[in-house]
Amino acid sequence: MSDDPRSGGFDPEQMKKQFSDIWKQTVEQLEDIREAVVKASQTARERLDATFLRRERDRLYQQLGEDTFVLIESGKLEPPRALRDLLDRIHVIGQQLDEAEKEAAEAEKDVEPTRQAAAKDGEKAAAGATKKKATKKPAAKKASKKTGSTKKKTGTASKKKATRKKAT
Repeated sequence: MSDDPRSGGFDPEQMKKQFSDIWKQTVEQLEDIREAVVKASQTARERLDATFLRRERDRLYQQLGEDTFVLIESGKLEPPRALRDLLDRIHVIGQQLDEAEKEAAEAEKDVEPTRQAAAKDGEKAAAGATKKKATKKPAAKKASKKTGSTKKKTGTASKKKATRKKAT
């Protein structure tokens, strides 16, 4: 430490050295963080590339299978024995699928008249509600014209009716 009272007990050279050391440590830590981020992004990119390649391979396997099936069905390719059981299973599932689709189409035919009737009923109900609303609005306007005000006067109309009934 310096004995100079103006320095406040601090040695400028020592502070400079400490600051320099802290700066070097910070830069080293930031470099370590940067390396970790780069490594993580490279790993993620490699995983993504592998996923895309796997999807492309699976799509190609599917296309190969479909093309092979078409060739076998057309008689242009004789299937090996190992694939005959698989082909039989595909035919059975195809028949089951055809039956399920026919049943679904039949069920839709049965449901369609019900849907149409429900739609007509809904249209009638909506039309009736619209007519009722339309007739109520002019009546409300007439009542407000009689009272000479657009605000509803509570109790006034019922008092007038009661007075008329008593008079008759």
